[in-house]
Amino acid sequence: MKTPRIVTTIALLCVVLASLAAGSTVASPRARGSGDLGDAGVAGNASSAMTHQNLPGSANEASSSVITLGAEADALITTTLPNAKYGTDTSLGTSWTGTYATRSLVRFNLLGSALPSSAIIDSAVLGLYLQSVDAAKNDLANVSIGIWSVTSEWSESTVTWNNQPSATSTGISTSVNTTTGEYKSWNITSLVQSWRSNPAGNYGVLLRGPASGPKYNRVFRSKEYGSNKPRLVITYHNFCDSVTEIPKTECNALVALYNNTYGPGWTNKTGWLSTTTPCSTPWYGVTCSGGHVTELNLSSNNLAGSIPTTLSSLGSLRQLIPIAY
Repeated sequence: MKTPRIVTTIALLCVVLASLAAGSTVASPRARGSGDLGDAGVAGNASSAMTHQNLPGSANEASSSVITLGAEADALITTTLPNAKYGTDTSLGTSWTGTYATRSLVRFNLLGSALPSSAIIDSAVLGLYLQSVDAAKNDLANVSIGIWSVTSEWSESTVTWNNQPSATSTGISTSVNTTTGEYKSWNITSLVQSWRSNPAGNYGVLLRGPASGPKYNRVFRSKEYGSNKPRLVITYHNFCDSVTEIPKTECNALVALYNNTYGPGWTNKTGWLSTTTPCSTPWYGVTCSGGHVTELNLSSNNLAGSIPTTLSSLGSLRQLIPIAY
């Protein structure tokens, strides 16, 4: 079972502080199925394509990088056979026959990827390769197909139409034509950003089209197909490339802390990732001296998640106020 909030206790923070003084690495609590959140990242998913591309930036802005992830799980579900399991099939899809409907589930593991813990996600595009369209079962040259955020657990080996997970009431739609042999794309940036900030909330997505009106069908390749599998293309930058007041390793540690503990939901996040001057126009709770972070006080600030191992990079830290959630 996924834990929505991993409570970090004062005792754990004492261990962190002691480790910082000793210069050792601190093991952070992790959600089920997660990989390490250190800066290097861990390729913990054999189906994920750890493809990186570096995009140049100007001297005053951070350069961008691109990583392409493969799905860790996917499955088709259908009312035609509502108790059938299709997790090992080579196809995904969505359709409406006028009587029966088909949908699909896909999940990507950000924690098990090589995405750096200090990365700021700029865009995330889901790509599904359109394999075929059955003309005899299709009356629509273009059909609006939505990506809906899944909100509960599912397993590709056991999921069926009858036990499918819950999902949000609205989705992100793209008009999908009948041109096969190419990827169809959905911009799900905000959704992936939320997964990054709250990994425990990542249950993947539901692919679905209309369940009324003219009949249609779209068949995509699953991760079991030999090529052109489902992919998630993430463009990101390192915020700390533009920060000069403290060493980049220390900045990376602060950004990783923000990312790992759901920074957008903090009670006070003044300055965090909105200014490049964490010391002179201080980020809330951060105190610096001599070009280094010397104090970190985020007590009672609604942090949720886990402390990243990169916090051990704050080698000049002299005071770490216990964090009460």
